[in-house]
Amino acid sequence: MFSTQTRGQVGIGTLIVFIAMVLVAGTAAGVLVSTAGQLQAQAQQTGQESTAEVSDKIKLTTIVGNGTEDDEIDQVNITTRLAAGSGSVNLSKVLFTVEAGGKTDIVTNESFSVSEEQGNLQDGEILTEQSDVASVSIDFNETDVDIENIKPKGDIRIVAQSPSGSKSDIQGQAPTDITDSQILN
Repeated sequence: MFSTQTRGQVGIGTLIVFIAMVLVAGTAAGVLVSTAGQLQAQAQQTGQESTAEVSDKIKLTTIVGNGTEDDEIDQVNITTRLAAGSGSVNLSKVLFTVEAGGKTDIVTNESFSVSEEQGNLQDGEILTEQSDVASVSIDFNETDVDIENIKPKGDIRIVAQSPSGSKSDIQGQAPTDITDSQILN
C-alpha cells in the first residue's frame, strides 16, 4: 500500500512554495501601489499648475485709440474682462507688451491706469466676477513707455500676461483718417 511518510513531505513542500508565491505577490502589489501613489501625486501637481495657468487669464476685447491734432494715436484704452472660467485677476500685476511703430515695450502698472467700466472692481484694479469690465489706459507719452505714436494705418499688438504666466493678445490697425477716438480692432 501507500507509505504515509512521503505524503507529508510533499504537502510541506507545496505549502512552502505557496507561501513563497504569496510573499512575492504581496511585494509586487506593494511596489505597484507605491508607484501608483507617486503617479497620482505627480498628476495632481501637474493639474494644479495647468489650472493656475488658465484660471487667472484675462480677455482683451477691444482697443480704442485716442487721436492727436497731428492725426496720430498717442494713447490706447484696452477693454479687459475675465476669461471663461477664470478666477480673480489683479490688473496691477498684469504685464502688457505693446508692439507698435516697429518698437516693443513691456508696460507695467507704473505706466498704465485702470478704470472700471462695468461691475464692481475690488480695490479698483481686481476683476473678480465674469461681469466685471475694466479699461486699461496706456499713454505713449509717459516717460516709461518706449512706444511712438501710431500713424494712420499703423499696426498695434498688445499681449497681456497675468501673474501665473497665462497670455492673451489682441491686434488692431489705425484707420486712414484718425479722429479723436477710434476702435482699432
